[in-house]
Amino acid sequence: MRKPAAPAPIDPATLAREIAVETGKAIAQEFRKEKPEPVVAADLDDKEKRDVAVLAELEAANPKNAGIAKAAENFFKKVLAPYRAAWQEKNPGKKFDTDAEEHEAIYAQQPEIDPEEFEAATKAFEQKDKERQVEARLEARIKEHEKKNIAREIQPKIENVATSEVVQLIKATEPEYEKILAENKPWQEMWDKMAADDPIAADLIGKSSRLVAAAAGEFEKLMTPELEYAFDPVKNAVHADIARHIGDYEQRLMSLPAADRVFQGKEFTTLEKFNEMTGSERAKHWIVEWNDIRADYFPSFAAQVKLAMTKEREKAAKTAERMGYVKPESASKPTPKQKATPVETPAAKSKPKPPSTSASTDNLTAGAAPSGGSKTFADQVVESLFGG
Repeated sequence: MRKPAAPAPIDPATLAREIAVETGKAIAQEFRKEKPEPVVAADLDDKEKRDVAVLAELEAANPKNAGIAKAAENFFKKVLAPYRAAWQEKNPGKKFDTDAEEHEAIYAQQPEIDPEEFEAATKAFEQKDKERQVEARLEARIKEHEKKNIAREIQPKIENVATSEVVQLIKATEPEYEKILAENKPWQEMWDKMAADDPIAADLIGKSSRLVAAAAGEFEKLMTPELEYAFDPVKNAVHADIARHIGDYEQRLMSLPAADRVFQGKEFTTLEKFNEMTGSERAKHWIVEWNDIRADYFPSFAAQVKLAMTKEREKAAKTAERMGYVKPESASKPTPKQKATPVETPAAKSKPKPPSTSASTDNLTAGAAPSGGSKTFADQVVESLFGG
């Protein structure tokens, strides 16, 4: 918007003619019952947004200016935007100069504003804007401080959850060693006995326990909304593995019959498809949530560790046999037969669960989690994986 110019002296005769012309146009418009010009969809640029905000201050300062901010916004969108677009098309590569004489006629259509009032409103807006910026910075610092406090508060819980998941990993893979911990004996005693009895198990479970502990901590942080902990599978190796598991979980859910994927009258859909849906379409579908992924992640990981142990024992047994050595005790352990887990048909009121994962050792190389919005699971995953 151009800076308002000082008002020119009013010529009564000219004013009378202008009023007559405008009145005649209005009567003719009503008589022909013409429809108003359609609104041209156009976003305001930063300067235009600022001008509208200044005019809002002008309205607040003087009731006689009521509606002037909206009038200016309509001018920018309905009058100036199409005019400027047409001008740019005729003058490619040239900069649109708002002060150029050739644009006088179009800017004459902008709302009439008192220059002194506009200047005063601009100063008031700038002062309030500075105050808002100070408040925003202060609020950001307070929020960051609060998040640090929350992080400290949940740290004991993270440690407990991580320990619990490592215990569950041991129980799922080598339950006889978990009994040592159940007797409240030191962890080192359990690790020493495992290393002496079964070096293969000690090696794989030892490495995997660090990954499980890291993942448990990451899940806890991601599932604490107040922490606003970002899901970042690009920079965070544990998040990358969780993202891989989300994709696997969704594929297994999609393998169920269509009728078994319905929950509370809604159809299941993947996060990628959910991201492409309209609001009304999303209302008809359900997606996986953090609780679903967490509940499936650790048992699946344990199954992968168990499979890796079986493969390593078989490899060690073959090597010992080929070399003519006595088979190590850990290699001679009988491999329990794996029973196929049947696909459960979910009850009518329970959320559908996918078939058990096919055990794989592909994700046992994930790195430790680096230290790190109150967003939903869908928001975080969609934004990080599919660009939001």
